[in-house]
Amino acid sequence: MKIRGYLEESPIFHSIGIFDRIHGKASQKLEAHQLSVLQSLLLIAIFFEDKTRATPSQLADVFETSRATMSQNLNHLVGKRLLKRDLNPDDSRSYIISLTSEGKKKAVQLIRLFDSWQSSFERQVGASELKRAIGAWMRLSLG
Repeated sequence: MKIRGYLEESPIFHSIGIFDRIHGKASQKLEAHQLSVLQSLLLIAIFFEDKTRATPSQLADVFETSRATMSQNLNHLVGKRLLKRDLNPDDSRSYIISLTSEGKKKAVQLIRLFDSWQSSFERQVGASELKRAIGAWMRLSLG
């Protein structure tokens, strides 16, 4: 087809394709944990936060998602007993999100998994080249 030449040269088409392939493979591997990519990243993020720091609004901002999407994902993780909510002592209108003991175990497993993926990327492409590519894509996404 005539469009093939355009698609082969299109950075937007390749970006979408790369994202789809990586996200798809990650989603498949995370099925064993019964978690989505975002839910996995939430557990990891909360693992590294201070106990009194992670609020749903902050997490929505960091992951650039809506409050509704964040709420749905947090509800899923609370339902799986990986997270718990406590009233924020500084603002009773909000909650502090923290990991349960099961959530901590799951987060450690996920950290190992994500580290293995990063190591694989670095072996295939090289750490410095990967860093440069990420920098280039970030500049493009900000434009």
